Amino acid sequence: RIFEKVGRNKRHVIIDEEENALTMAIHASKKLLKNYNISHDSIDIIIFSSTTLQYLSPTNALLIHSELNIKTDCICFDINANCLGMFVALEQASVLLASKESYKRALVIGSDHLTMLGDKKQPIPSTIVGDAAAAIILEKNTGDSGIIDRMYQTDSSFCKTIVFPPHGLTNYHSKEQKIHWAPFTGLESVEFAADALERLLKKNNLKIEDISCFLLSQFTKSNIDILQDKINIPTEKIEYIGDQYGYTGVSSFFIA
Repeated sequence: RIFEKVGRNKRHVIIDEEENALTMAIHASKKLLKNYNISHDSIDIIIFSSTTLQYLSPTNALLIHSELNIKTDCICFDINANCLGMFVALEQASVLLASKESYKRALVIGSDHLTMLGDKKQPIPSTIVGDAAAAIILEKNTGDSGIIDRMYQTDSSFCKTIVFPPHGLTNYHSKEQKIHWAPFTGLESVEFAADALERLLKKNNLKIEDISCFLLSQFTKSNIDILQDKINIPTEKIEYIGDQYGYTGVSSFFIA
């Protein structure tokens, strides 16, 4: 019943003790640079986003910089904005590229090793998550590409619903350290998403028909279905990959 509700068929998980969010990020980045023949000396910004940071210090972006042998004239930092992290990283990269003439390219990576957090005795989140990384290059050009608009909502009444480490870092060695996950479906976000999408479209003189693809959180298929019904998004315009990869956290709609 859980699989039916969240829309799962299979997922990809780490089984090698040597693999983690950082190593996945490095693999994805190397593949990206190689596939598109991008010079290591042309990256000006590296932003790494994760909820499951391998290190608190140094920044994981610094370690990625070292592994990729990127030039020294490059800014590197990490972002943790939970599920929204990689989009916030993309937004920050876009802002930074516009802020300095010499900035030409940004490498943005999102990676989460979520299966390490769950208690196997509890079906949620253990059964619904997957491990994955996604890497993208943002490139400054003279055209009109870029982020048109965005809208955020923060409801901090949920701030203690999903907590890791559950007792904080000061108690990390003395208490159980599997994730604290109170009942949470994400349904609360659907109402905001529907309202925000309609307002964004109206503000920018766009219609549903003008959008070729909607990339939504892959947390649960049921939430996507509800949103689709609310604002009449055609099924063929929604990309769903949660049934193949599980919920991959920061990278979920970028993988979609």
